[in-house]
Amino acid sequence: TLSLHDALPIFENLGKVHDGSSGKDNVDGYYMFEIAALTHEKAMPLPVYSKIYSNTQPDFLSETDETLLGLKHLSKMYGNIGIRALDRGYDNIKLMKYFVKKKEAFILRAKMNRNVIWNGKTYNILDLTNRFKGQYSLSYTNKQGKTSKVKVSHTAIELPKLKGKKLYLVMVFGYGATPMMLITNYPPKGKKVATSLVKVYLKRWRI
Repeated sequence: TLSLHDALPIFENLGKVHDGSSGKDNVDGYYMFEIAALTHEKAMPLPVYSKIYSNTQPDFLSETDETLLGLKHLSKMYGNIGIRALDRGYDNIKLMKYFVKKKEAFILRAKMNRNVIWNGKTYNILDLTNRFKGQYSLSYTNKQGKTSKVKVSHTAIELPKLKGKKLYLVMVFGYGATPMMLITNYPPKGKKVATSLVKVYLKRWRI
């Protein structure tokens, strides 16, 4: 059983390496995909996978497939240790199916157009979130050193393309004008676990 205390957060990052051969600034070049892990004590980011690729290569399939290559490398090298924390750009059913199949813990920020199943009915994820108000309080400090207070709620959900697989929606209120919606397969039992999952996601910004 994975412990939040012992977990090693894993983070994905996608960027671009600009083409400098033209002598101009900000000319699109190759894509760069990187996975970084945070150390236990100081939460320092360490690269564990990095790849530069071009979407014009004959063997290129998609950004999702490149992400899966990195995740498979992670599984091979580290097993299911850690919690994979991903931003909205990785709200992809293929990735969530992979995590569920491999029994790897993840927390992923959902897009507002995602549909979820709650109590047997299908809802837009934002419409469902707006039914909640926030059950637990959480204080966090951002990169600028500013401390803010938010409210956190959670509920069990399923996804239309992952029926029968229990997932959880963790909702963060007060972070912005729109609630932050996080999907995870790690049961957020009680305040300590639910708020710790939010902290795991927020720590991904350390990369």
